[in-house]
Amino acid sequence: MRITHPQLDAMRDALYTVAAQYAKCPSEGRTILLYGENGCGKTRTARLMARWANLIALEIPFASNSESVGARLSNSAIVHWPSVVNGFHNGEFGATDDILNASLAVIDDIGAEHDPSGYGREQLYLVLSRREFRWNIITTNLPPGAWHDRLERRIASRLFRNADHIDLSSVPDYSTA
Repeated sequence: MRITHPQLDAMRDALYTVAAQYAKCPSEGRTILLYGENGCGKTRTARLMARWANLIALEIPFASNSESVGARLSNSAIVHWPSVVNGFHNGEFGATDDILNASLAVIDDIGAEHDPSGYGREQLYLVLSRREFRWNIITTNLPPGAWHDRLERRIASRLFRNADHIDLSSVPDYSTA
């Protein structure tokens, strides 16, 4: 028996289009934001897209952007944002460089970090600003109505601009489906 959900079908169709556009031009793109409850497949889907991007790197045009010198093979970087923020507290800052240099950046689980200092929010804002017209896949459990309060206005603004939102809020948890 095959179980499907309309929101998963819509996500598949949207990501198929994204994959085709990325394969044509890995250096210029937009943000895809997956949001929904725990267990609906956001992280799994984002990781699969990143793995796919690395697998086809030899078959697509070279990636270049204003921050890099010359052209290079496209690549993806995957980070779990709460772990990145925890790393900031331990003096680890390399993850942001990986994100900024990737053709496709996957930033998983924004809004789930413990960040009393606000440094993680500031870094997320800077990353999103510098990657605004590049390929990004971002996942969050937060619905769009909560972005201003939980993430702050500047980050919410970046998430609403040049971004496609894929709503997975009514997809059941895989463990219950």
